[in-house]
Amino acid sequence: MTEILIPYDFSKYARRALALAIQGYPFGKGKVLKVHHVIDEHLYENILSKKAIPDEEIIVQALKDEIETVKASLPEGTEIPEIVVRADRGRPAKEILEAAADSNAVGIMIGGQGHGGVKERVLGRTALRVIREFEGDVYVVRDSFDGFVVPRRLCCAVDMSEISAKALKEAARLADENKMGFSLIKVTANPYIPYLQRVASDLHDEEAIRELRDEDMARLKKFEKDTLGQERADTHNVVFGWVADTIISQAQALNAGTIVMGARGLSAISRALLGSVTEGVIARAHIDVLVVR
Repeated sequence: MTEILIPYDFSKYARRALALAIQGYPFGKGKVLKVHHVIDEHLYENILSKKAIPDEEIIVQALKDEIETVKASLPEGTEIPEIVVRADRGRPAKEILEAAADSNAVGIMIGGQGHGGVKERVLGRTALRVIREFEGDVYVVRDSFDGFVVPRRLCCAVDMSEISAKALKEAARLADENKMGFSLIKVTANPYIPYLQRVASDLHDEEAIRELRDEDMARLKKFEKDTLGQERADTHNVVFGWVADTIISQAQALNAGTIVMGARGLSAISRALLGSVTEGVIARAHIDVLVVR
């Protein structure tokens, strides 16, 4: 049976991840959900004391209680998939990745903030390491829309690369299965940075930018048709700006609850395993991000 791993730190982000996964978002229904807590002994000891470190039985029971609380908060008639719990000791990122490998998980849902009372600087690093090293798709849950409700609109950011074509297909699937609004955007780096400055200086700035935008819009719609066989998105946007920040602001302006994007390729210079723009969006967005590999 296909499994989805949900690293669970008892934060509101983890609860939302579990609630969405139970409803089949974003990885679909019919999956076994593995709810996994890592007892980070160093973290407990540094914040509280060594005596405060819980044992696995306490954590497993707490996870079961959390699951019942989340289930009770879901819409009546929600079909509940098989849910299993797991508690390990160790460093969170390492244990999460090993648990994903052990279960052959096809996806991970992880909170983007909060870890046992520690702020984003801790779980942020954990989430980023998981996203960098996990070979499947990762849904990063942020403090965003409507509690446990599945988002009503998604925004897919593409750069015409092969990985963004895969992200576009995933976004179209999600929109179709969940009857969501679907916005497609392409962000081009600010036209006043050096490699476009010459183009803008040859013509009146507004005319140059308009021509660039028209060309990009034509390429965007062709990319969509080539990838999906049709124009599927209900809105299309081509925007100039600093790429990560502009993706975030556009998604928020569109009232999207999820940003869908490829794991790399949204920047001229990519990191070894995770595009620097993708990482920037994950770090700064206040809505959920689905990272597609």
